[in-house]
Amino acid sequence: MSWRVFSGSLKGRLLLASLVLLPLFLGISGFMLEKSFQRSQVSAQKERLESYIYLLLGAAEVEDSQLEMPELLTEPRLNNLNSGLMAIISDDKTTLWRSASTLIDTPIDVVNTSLEPGKRHFYDIDSGDQQLFAYSYDVNWELSDQNQLLRFTILSSKAPVIAEVKSYRTELWRWLGLLALFLLIVQFLILRWGLKPLKTVAADLRDIESGDKELLSGDYPSEISPITGNLNEVISSEREQRERYRTTLADLAHSLKTPLAVMRGHLEQRNEGSENSVLFEQLNRMDQIVQHQLQRSVRAQTSTAGKVIVAPLAQRLCNSLAKVFAEQSPNFQLQIEKDVFFRGDEADLMEILGNLLENACKYGNGLIHLSARNDHKHLLLCIEDNGSGVPAGQHTAILQRGARADSANPGHGIGLAVVIDIVSSYGGSLQVNQSDLGGARFELQL
Repeated sequence: MSWRVFSGSLKGRLLLASLVLLPLFLGISGFMLEKSFQRSQVSAQKERLESYIYLLLGAAEVEDSQLEMPELLTEPRLNNLNSGLMAIISDDKTTLWRSASTLIDTPIDVVNTSLEPGKRHFYDIDSGDQQLFAYSYDVNWELSDQNQLLRFTILSSKAPVIAEVKSYRTELWRWLGLLALFLLIVQFLILRWGLKPLKTVAADLRDIESGDKELLSGDYPSEISPITGNLNEVISSEREQRERYRTTLADLAHSLKTPLAVMRGHLEQRNEGSENSVLFEQLNRMDQIVQHQLQRSVRAQTSTAGKVIVAPLAQRLCNSLAKVFAEQSPNFQLQIEKDVFFRGDEADLMEILGNLLENACKYGNGLIHLSARNDHKHLLLCIEDNGSGVPAGQHTAILQRGARADSANPGHGIGLAVVIDIVSSYGGSLQVNQSDLGGARFELQL
């Protein structure tokens, strides 16, 4: 799994940290627990061997200046061969006594130290296939009229301790593995619960985008509240700027309306000529722009940005245009599913479809095809007609933002300029191609 999968989300980063740190922490803890258990087992073995030394000391007797041991000791394992427990008594030169459980070739006194009264030794013996614990105790033993230094040694097989440690290790790592899995699940649930407010913020932002909410109004944790507060300020500021923009355009349109009317009236009083014809044409275009901005400002006051279902709006437009262009008898073919929607201002969508469908009615031969579908977060629109279409050399020219309307193909004037302006405001795209119906094909992505 690549780093990008984890780094792409907060939950992924925290889970990655848990996947790295949790096994490391549990591994170190398991290692320390295992070593501690091993030391406790060795310490317990040492104490048992020491108790066996005292058993030997209690059983030893002196007869005729000689050390004597009973044939059977109270510890049964010392009386049975291969029991794993052995005892040896020796001086500084030779072995004086061996328990019945001791083999002849059992190594002794590998400590290689001189005898010293009261000295104790605990050590390991590894000889071939034998692994032993050894505990020795040096005693100044009184034999008749003289004292003799003796070493009492107990040897015990390591096999039981090794088996016990191995069994503990298996159980320990099994339970630590289950604990790691449990902690990861708990960590995941905690992260899911802890990051839930962020999902709430994302859901609220989607509601704002769809028009179901105006601001972020949830009960957010104190760590997120500053962010949501700043977002609300940004949203409010953006709405205020949009409203000021529309108000400014409306004021500008109102300001231009009267001077245009005066200019038209003045020209009508003069004789008509080629110059007046050009002026009238330009005045009409300016008047169309003014009327468009006035109508748009009025619609903006009654409509709100949100989730607009496309099919009913498109059908209303087609019905209206069918009445306006009744002489051409336009045949509208709509291919729109009922749940296709547009996230934005209903007035903007109406302006886009109205202008493009009107152009199709004007310059088509009666057949108009409109299709719409949603693609992820986009609305894809396609308007086609069976008219003469747009010359190939003009496909790019008429889509240049800011181009003069009269530089485009005849008939695609202010209406198309308005469409381009609205599409650009939504960060969308508009393409013109040749339709299979024979005319123009306008494809939009919003």
